[in-house]
Amino acid sequence: MAHGSALRIRVWHVSLSAAVSLTVLIVLCLGLVPSGCGKPSASGADAGALLAEAVAPMEALSSFHFTYTVIRPADAPAPPGTEIAGIEGDVSLEGLMEAVVDVNQSGVPLQFKFVATNDVHYVQNPASQEWQSVPASLSPVGDLNLSAGAVLILERVQQPTEAGAEKVGDTACVKVVGKIAAQDIADLVSAADAQELLDCTIWLGKDDHLVRRIQTVGAAVSGEDKRLKRLIELSAFNEAVDIQLPPSTG
Repeated sequence: MAHGSALRIRVWHVSLSAAVSLTVLIVLCLGLVPSGCGKPSASGADAGALLAEAVAPMEALSSFHFTYTVIRPADAPAPPGTEIAGIEGDVSLEGLMEAVVDVNQSGVPLQFKFVATNDVHYVQNPASQEWQSVPASLSPVGDLNLSAGAVLILERVQQPTEAGAEKVGDTACVKVVGKIAAQDIADLVSAADAQELLDCTIWLGKDDHLVRRIQTVGAAVSGEDKRLKRLIELSAFNEAVDIQLPPSTG
C-alpha cells in the first residue's frame, strides 16, 4: 500500500493428509475501500469526493484487523466443493497476513490457521495441526494485490450517493451506497465473472477518513445467489501486530 508496499493475497490449492483433502481458496475480500467524512448530502458528486478523499489515508495505513464474512440465504443451495464462510485476521503492510479461515467442504465445516508473506504461504492442516508451506509463485490464480484492489474499488464505484449517518461500533460514519461491477472486485473475489452490477455500501469514518465496513450484495460469480452478501469490517488501524511465521513441514 503506502510507499510502494505491495500486499498480496493469493489462492492456494493445498494437498492435506489422507484424512482431510482440502482445496483452499483464500481471497481477502479485504480490499480497502473509500472512506471519507463530512456532512451527508444527496449529491453524487459529493459522495464521489468522499470516496476520492479516502485514498490517501487508507494508503498510509501500516496495519489493520479485518473480518470477512459470506452471508448466504438459508434457502440458497451451497456450492459444490470448498466455500469460504469467513476469515478473520491481521494485516501488516510489510507484507504479512495472519488469519483464521472458516470453510465449508462439501457441507462439512472446517477451520484452519493461515499465514502469508509475499513469497511463501503457510496453511495449517485442520486434522494433523501441521503446517504446510507453498511458494507464492505456484499460486494457480496469480497475484492478488490488496492495495491495487482497494484503489480500483474507490475509482469504480458507480452512482455513489450518501445515505445518511450510522455508527460502526463506537465510530460515527457516513454511508455511501452505489453499484460495483463484479470484475472490479476481482482482487477480492478472484473467481468473479458475473455480468450484473452488485449493490455496494461503504461506511466511512467521519473524523479519520478510514473505511470501517464494506458490504456487497449480489452474485460476483456466475451461478451465485443474487442475495449473497459479502461483509468486510476493518478496525485496529496502525496498531502493532506481531505475525510469526510458523514452522513448515513441507
